[in-house]
Amino acid sequence: LKDGSVSIVAEQYKAVYHSGYQGNGYYVYFYCDIAVINLDNKSEVKGMVKIPKFQKDVKNPSLLTTTYKGKTYVVYEDETKNDNVNTDKDIKKSTTSIFSRDTNNSLFLVTVNAKGEMKKEIIYSYDKSDIRSDFNKCVVIKDGEIMLNANDYIGILKIK
Repeated sequence: LKDGSVSIVAEQYKAVYHSGYQGNGYYVYFYCDIAVINLDNKSEVKGMVKIPKFQKDVKNPSLLTTTYKGKTYVVYEDETKNDNVNTDKDIKKSTTSIFSRDTNNSLFLVTVNAKGEMKKEIIYSYDKSDIRSDFNKCVVIKDGEIMLNANDYIGILKIK
């Protein structure tokens, strides 16, 4: 950041290999909690927050981050039911199973200030449209601006 402070954003990730008959194994991928750690210009921890999340073999794993005016912004996909969830025990698991639908998901924006205080909000619910951001094709253009690519659609998320 401009004042010399640093914001570290990390996501818990693991891949579990399941061995199968005659070497026909497969991996299961987990994208879990997000941590935001804010350090001042002397590398002292000034704030820390954990964003609870659990995704298993989902179409759109991971996250996008940007900073703007001293705050850190995290964009990620999760179950819409997790909009007010702030603890692991209450988290609704997002997974690709025969019983799951991505219309149950939303695009979230979490704002974290320098003290580690968090505000979570839904910026786009997937139940209203077939448009889905593809995080592999999205790019942070500059601080506070993210280009969201949703296959045939492109939009700019501007933080103000």
